[in-house]
Amino acid sequence: LISCVLYGLVHSANPNAGLLSTAIIVLFGYLRIYGYLSTGQLWLSFGMHTGWNYFQATVFGFAASGHAEAWTLVTHESAAADWLSGGKFGPEASVLTVPVVLVALVVMRAWSRGGKRRPDAAGVAGATAD
Repeated sequence: LISCVLYGLVHSANPNAGLLSTAIIVLFGYLRIYGYLSTGQLWLSFGMHTGWNYFQATVFGFAASGHAEAWTLVTHESAAADWLSGGKFGPEASVLTVPVVLVALVVMRAWSRGGKRRPDAAGVAGATAD
């Protein structure tokens, strides 16, 4: 919990950050930590973070945690309210992101329970070793 709150607070210093964006990023922090704790594989959290930021900013043209890219594949103007679109902070400040993160947690839980754990995951909550 402390790590998730710190993750949110670090992002609260980004341009256009607010209370909603900080709260949602705390939830993202939980997703990152859960990815590691449920699988024992740090690459999953790195991949989620890198993939989210790359596609959100460079491909789809949204701001990534308050930082806008100079060049994007898609350009657009949002007509929705900031709480719905994320505004100038990006999708991390949109309430529509919350169900996306919750679905990702459910999928990650199912995925991590479906296969065998790596031996280096021994001792991690919920992980088993051969």
